[in-house]
Amino acid sequence: MNAHNPELANPHSFARDEIDAWRGRCIDLCARGERAVSKTLQEALKCDHLVKLSPMAGPRLREAQTLFDTMSGTEKQHKAAAKTIKDWCDIEPKRAFLAHGELTTLLDPRSNWHARFDLTRFKANAPIEESWVLDRQEAHMFEEELQHSFASLSQQLGQLRRSVDRLA
Repeated sequence: MNAHNPELANPHSFARDEIDAWRGRCIDLCARGERAVSKTLQEALKCDHLVKLSPMAGPRLREAQTLFDTMSGTEKQHKAAAKTIKDWCDIEPKRAFLAHGELTTLLDPRSNWHARFDLTRFKANAPIEESWVLDRQEAHMFEEELQHSFASLSQQLGQLRRSVDRLA
């Protein structure tokens, strides 16, 4: 044990702390994205647009896409909005692993960490066991992708809210 370097003292604990911090940042970005979608739909509802506020994030995202599609705009604007929604939908399934997956911290022989998230989903009353395993570099790449996707989603939703307000 090395009292001067906590990483050397307990590499497993250090890895777990680093994974937990990464996981928290990612969950926060997912939550902020879901909230931005919800706020946009609420604004549209206030402005008498026919939108449905589902209790689940996936249907709210599809509702935002429908709202994008009904608003006037150029083909380029519609394509940008559709790409943004698609990119967010591609990342969204990982949210369940982050929020509900059981984490196992793994260390390789050089003390590089790997995170394994185990999740049970249910379909037609049958359990479906899934795992997501990633190393430190993959985790940071995922976080960067999530940050980029969130920034794009926020921008597109901001433009949508302005369009909704103008038509009110």
